[in-house]
Amino acid sequence: MAVFDGPFRRKVDRSLAHNGEVQPLQIRCDILIVMHSGDFDLTLSDEVRRKELDNTVGNWSVHFWEKYPDDCYSFGLWCADGYHRSSSIGISNVDIRLVERFRTFLQKEFPSSRFRLRIYHPYGMGLDLESYRHLSETIVSYPMRKSSQAAMQLYVNSRPLLRLMQDSRQHVERMDDREQIVAYFAGRFDGDGSVYADGKTYCRIAYSSEAEARMDQQLLLKIGITKSSVYHYKQAQEYCLYISKNIASSFVGMISQYALTTPEMHASVPVETFPALS
Repeated sequence: MAVFDGPFRRKVDRSLAHNGEVQPLQIRCDILIVMHSGDFDLTLSDEVRRKELDNTVGNWSVHFWEKYPDDCYSFGLWCADGYHRSSSIGISNVDIRLVERFRTFLQKEFPSSRFRLRIYHPYGMGLDLESYRHLSETIVSYPMRKSSQAAMQLYVNSRPLLRLMQDSRQHVERMDDREQIVAYFAGRFDGDGSVYADGKTYCRIAYSSEAEARMDQQLLLKIGITKSSVYHYKQAQEYCLYISKNIASSFVGMISQYALTTPEMHASVPVETFPALS
């Protein structure tokens, strides 16, 4: 859940240069390339060869939910915890289950040889790289002096997919199918959502911009969630979309059919004053 990963992500960000590269004087980089013997001795099938050589497969002039109607959870997860640069797109998270789920989506368009994995872990931590081999053949690890747990960043290089995801994110209010919207919010909630132990109090999703929070607030209306509010936490520099506690249990139950971590979510009471929703 990104709502708990936020402090860690900020610590990682402070160790990165403006262009996203690691400052050489701040950390030491260890590289492990895991190659499966015999991979290149096999004759590639037409489908795999197409994915290996073609970076623009399929029709990209549609919205995500039109091209991948059964993967709106992955879209919501990327909107919450997505990673992207000029030509690469992926997911960043400390929960390996969420990274595995997004990898399953990527496999629909790309062979596993295209996947790249970065692991940011506490300095001096004994990292068992074998437990990550199923995610990528190429693993780069970065010891971080200020991190408290390992975080993964799985990505592929694909400008077409990046453009598709970014454009769809800007027009998410055009999504109309109820089940797709529910799956989208399940991904959003797994990535940046939280709810108190009773399953209804302080039910919220965090956003970096007010515009996105407002768009999702309108999207909630399409699945019957009519009582919500957007609140700005100035000190944390984030916006939170709160769902009324009277209908929060219904919302959590709705998205749980798609979510991976929602039943485990617990959140402490926010430090700042939060909006009162009845």
